[in-house]
Amino acid sequence: MTIIKLSDIWQWSKNNYLFFVFLPVIFLHLPNLPQWVFLAYLVAWVIALPKLQSQKLFRIFYFIFIVGCLFLYKEIIHAEFWVILLILLLPITYFSDSQERSLLLSLISFLSASIFIFTPDFIIAVFVFMWVNCFLVLYVHNRYGYRFKLLNINFKKIILFVLGICILTASLFILIPRFQLTAIAGINQPSKVGMLNYLDFDKKQNIFNAEEVIDVYKIKLDNKVNFIPYWKTGVLTLNIGNKWISKKESDNIPSMPKEDKLQYTIIENRDNINFSLPVLGDYAKLKTQLPSSTNQNGELILKKLPKNNYQKYEIESFFSSQIQRTENIKFNSAFDLVSWSREKYALVKSENEFVDYLNNYFRENFTYALENLNFDKNHPIDSFFFDFKRGYCTHYATATVIALRANNIPANIVIGYVGGEWNNFGQYYKLTSKNAHAWVEAKINGEWIKIDPTANLTASDEGTINLSNMNLDGFEVNLYQTIALYFDYINTSLTDQILDYGYTNTNKDSFNSKALLKLILTIAVPGVILLALLLLFKNFSFLFDNKYQRLEEKWRIILISQGYVIHEESSLERLNHSLKGRKNKKIAKLKEINDRLLDLRYGLAQKTTREYERIKILINEFKSLS
Repeated sequence: MTIIKLSDIWQWSKNNYLFFVFLPVIFLHLPNLPQWVFLAYLVAWVIALPKLQSQKLFRIFYFIFIVGCLFLYKEIIHAEFWVILLILLLPITYFSDSQERSLLLSLISFLSASIFIFTPDFIIAVFVFMWVNCFLVLYVHNRYGYRFKLLNINFKKIILFVLGICILTASLFILIPRFQLTAIAGINQPSKVGMLNYLDFDKKQNIFNAEEVIDVYKIKLDNKVNFIPYWKTGVLTLNIGNKWISKKESDNIPSMPKEDKLQYTIIENRDNINFSLPVLGDYAKLKTQLPSSTNQNGELILKKLPKNNYQKYEIESFFSSQIQRTENIKFNSAFDLVSWSREKYALVKSENEFVDYLNNYFRENFTYALENLNFDKNHPIDSFFFDFKRGYCTHYATATVIALRANNIPANIVIGYVGGEWNNFGQYYKLTSKNAHAWVEAKINGEWIKIDPTANLTASDEGTINLSNMNLDGFEVNLYQTIALYFDYINTSLTDQILDYGYTNTNKDSFNSKALLKLILTIAVPGVILLALLLLFKNFSFLFDNKYQRLEEKWRIILISQGYVIHEESSLERLNHSLKGRKNKKIAKLKEINDRLLDLRYGLAQKTTREYERIKILINEFKSLS
């Protein structure tokens, strides 16, 4: 039985250290890639081990492996496809010939840049900046054989320089008036992103306008709610052909109940096309004096779009059993679904039973799907209901409203978000475009209730999840998700301190020294972390070299500063040989130091504290002779 020793693991780690260097960029991509990518990356390293490179079929086998992995993803037009390809190429570039290994720098550059396609965040930017610089040091050492000596670094000058930059940056940031963040916020996302306030099945348009998954809202609460959160942003009451739109409603709403209140704050809002804010409850109002209105359908509507993504909105919402909504039973009578609904309604005894019948019918005969939905262009809802029996939330909500209105039951389509990722560190929900949802509000037996026909459906597309089952009390996160949540909290806090400064603290009454200190420390984060790493390597260099090696290295630096040519490890011997025949006090001292260091290196003298201190004294004497 073969026993793996720690020394063997250490030796393998030294020979293949780039495997560990690459891990940070892989972990940063994991939240946006399928989980099998990381396993494939590890397998690629196993295939690319030097022992296998001697086989003639190595390159063919590796090529087949990469093609097979890419076939699993298939979506060649997605950015993720090309990121996976670059990740799988990393091991072979390291173990290939030196000329091919020059591709490594390009691969890392593209992989690092692609991180910002998915997560353009402040904390990620700091991390990638530091990681790329560390990688470049290792790459230059590995590619060109050049060793970076920390002993050559003047830490005092670096500390003074970084502190000066931090103070100057913080001063300019605070004293100089800043422009609005609209342009900055729009760099990493499309110009028009957000929830649409209509449905148009003729254009095959989804309710959320965005090509890729993006974060939309971050909503802070005191505690995670103990129910499935439905965040309403709009109500569609009018049906014109295959289009559903909202109608301007009056602001007359019933008096807000004093009990069943819920308070929350929107701390981040990336929706730049929708004037409505997400409402958790039946009605809501802003606690601040910002111009807004609340209508009888429970929509909270701003008079103008936010100035920036980080303008805060403090909201107070209410739950009430006496709610009123727009009662509309008009619909396009050309739907075949109308006659089917009336036939089925005649078989039940009440409106409640008909709602249960519809939900059961969807659950038993339909599946939830996002792709390959080629419905009839002229009759998309009938095609969905009778032919395909698969679709997404807007199809189910629309079919349900038509079925109810066909039997004179008032019903409306509600659009918004469901679920959300709860961050226990920051006490906020993060709503992404994946959380965009549509459901139904209907007046059943005289009371308005919420109906979600997709709540219990089975997903037919791989990767499609039922969002309404997320964020329940029993929902658990693994270690990696916990780390990701913590970094998201750190990023949100830092971003809030930097980008929101000057908007919420615009008057002297709200300004305090604690906020200023926190802002300065936030801006100084990159420099502080970089300095900490440099000092760590300097103070703990004993992990790599002993004190005698460090003493010899310091001696080499002194010799170089004196004009002597010092390069390879054997240069001390060569230097002694080149000085042969030259006699003066300084040269004699130099040769004595060289001889003592060489004796220590080759084991001809004992490594004692006394010998170590003696060499240090000789070096100081040599410096005094200069």
